[in-house]
Amino acid sequence: MHLSRSSSVAVLAFLAFAATSCADELPPGVEAAIDGYAEECTALGGTMEEGADRPRILTADLDGDDREDYVLDPSQMACDGAATAFCGNGGCNIDVALSSQDYQNPTQILGGVPTFEQDGTVLEVQVDSTNCDTTPDKGICSASYIYRSGELQATYELEEPAR
Repeated sequence: MHLSRSSSVAVLAFLAFAATSCADELPPGVEAAIDGYAEECTALGGTMEEGADRPRILTADLDGDDREDYVLDPSQMACDGAATAFCGNGGCNIDVALSSQDYQNPTQILGGVPTFEQDGTVLEVQVDSTNCDTTPDKGICSASYIYRSGELQATYELEEPAR
């Protein structure tokens, strides 16, 4: 199927609208976690920068209950006056809000670049090299989070650098 430039623009505008509409329909526990980022910024004496005041949101069914779970990645957020509010040398404060826990008390993970693997049943996050008992020059340490026995459990693996 070939779309004209105007059709492509219309499709992109619709997708942007759909993404914005979905953000308005987040569960209250997820919105509370997002509000927590702004509260953290304010507590540090900063203000959220317009256009960089919401985390990147990933969804999948991590806990296997046929409802979406939410991963909040604040790496693109900016707190004017507190540059390391959400991300520092060890990574970002990533929140994982599970539907089976009514999105309350999200699991916090310190790391970066969250992605889903295996049809959304595994959350992969790059974490500090100390989790793999190594140094950063030896490769990237990744954590695989899987929901088992009522909680997210992590296993760590060192991904050696390409040669």
